Amino acid sequence: MSSSPGLAAALLAWADGNDKNVRAAVRLLVDHGHWLTCPEFTAAAIEFTEDRRLAFIDWDRAMIALRSGVAVGTASEKAILRLALALGSDVFEFDRLDHINRGLVRNAVTAALGGT
Repeated sequence: MSSSPGLAAALLAWADGNDKNVRAAVRLLVDHGHWLTCPEFTAAAIEFTEDRRLAFIDWDRAMIALRSGVAVGTASEKAILRLALALGSDVFEFDRLDHINRGLVRNAVTAALGGT
């Protein structure tokens, strides 16, 4: 599924000026596609700047949309959104991790996804 090229480009442009966690969250949503084509989600959580060159995600409103049922999707699509929300909101505080702990987190996530 692909999103509107204009919306995807505007979100990616906004993400470029943000932290790595926001860039990762936006890239996940753009690559996955579903949430950027869900009008209920985009209306609830995404806004354009006045010149429409940038679009940004209000992470709090996105979480409300998910929890309230406004954001409609399959269990898998909702899992993607939850991960993007956690990344975008910096729930995990990855920037606070040193090299060793980043490796531990990477290994744990890989294992949780069925890797080795």
